[in-house]
Amino acid sequence: MEPNVGALPVIAEVGIGFVGFSTIVAVLQQSSGTRFTSFQVLLIHFYIETGLLKVALAVLPIALFSFFDSELLV
Repeated sequence: MEPNVGALPVIAEVGIGFVGFSTIVAVLQQSSGTRFTSFQVLLIHFYIETGLLKVALAVLPIALFSFFDSELLV
């Protein structure tokens, strides 16, 4: 039985785009000379870390299904 993992690459791509956009916005604001408040730093860390976690959790089942043949092992 072939696993249905068609939506997982889309979730990973959205997560990568979200992390990239958050990083670009943070760099542009920092390069304009304004300092981040502690709350803004917390939000930037939250957006980037949750986006990377989303990517990792979306790619993990695909990697597991490619290494193991049986669904019971995954």
